[in-house]
Amino acid sequence: MGIVCTLVAQGILGCGSYPSPPTAPAQVQAPTPVAQPVPSPAVPPSPNPYAPGYVLTAVSLSGVVTERNATEQTPLEDVRVYCDACGVVGHTWRFTDKNGRYTFPSDLASGGGVWLSARDATPLIVQKDGFVAVLPTDVKMNGDTEYNIQMQRR
Repeated sequence: MGIVCTLVAQGILGCGSYPSPPTAPAQVQAPTPVAQPVPSPAVPPSPNPYAPGYVLTAVSLSGVVTERNATEQTPLEDVRVYCDACGVVGHTWRFTDKNGRYTFPSDLASGGGVWLSARDATPLIVQKDGFVAVLPTDVKMNGDTEYNIQMQRR
């Protein structure tokens, strides 16, 4: 079922491809300093590398992913949340923390923000082995948005 949902979502999103979901966060060691080459002049980005009709906007998308059961909502850790329109080029993955929280930041200078369209919602794909998202996972945004997602066991 998860594969079918992913394929349907990919077709709906209209993107040729997107990066494979990353694996769970791993411990990262600081790299050994290396002499840096002299940077060449930056080429200005095209006005809209994402999609026609979208504007990169300094807004954030965040929320909590929980497991839905008969009696309570339990936060889910290490859920992969894919946002097609988040970040300077879109196609961005985040993982939920131990409290089930995910965040796509608004800081444009750090590569954040969300590509917004007046007519379209921001599509999300939410994945965790053994779970399925309770739909919908498309978010209509017009500013900083808190969007909570429920999942249930298969």
